[in-house]
Amino acid sequence: MVLLCLQAHFQRTNLSGDLATDQAKVLTLATRLLQACVDVVSTNSWLNPAIAAMEMSQMVIQAMWQTDPVLLQLPHFTRDLAKKCAQANISTIIASQEEGSSLADMEVGVLCMLCLLCFDTLCCAML
Repeated sequence: MVLLCLQAHFQRTNLSGDLATDQAKVLTLATRLLQACVDVVSTNSWLNPAIAAMEMSQMVIQAMWQTDPVLLQLPHFTRDLAKKCAQANISTIIASQEEGSSLADMEVGVLCMLCLLCFDTLCCAML
């Protein structure tokens, strides 16, 4: 049951009824358990288990598989939109700045969001 709830969370699949309640409990406990694992393995200087626990914790918090496109971390990005970006050879925000013309067929709201993120990225890079 725990594995099912985690996989549905990583796939961003909406569950209904008791499964949604179970998923909320699993995610709360999984986050705490993974933080405890990170603390224990870090204290013992176990590098590989620490990295694995941190990656799993990141997957739970971001609700995405480790192998998913990085752009799925952005608000309002769907798998379809990430697939369009991949077809346009856009895998990061910086790449979206370089490939502006290939984004012309995307929704206006998403393009505005991308522009704001690109602007923020440039401002942070200049600091």
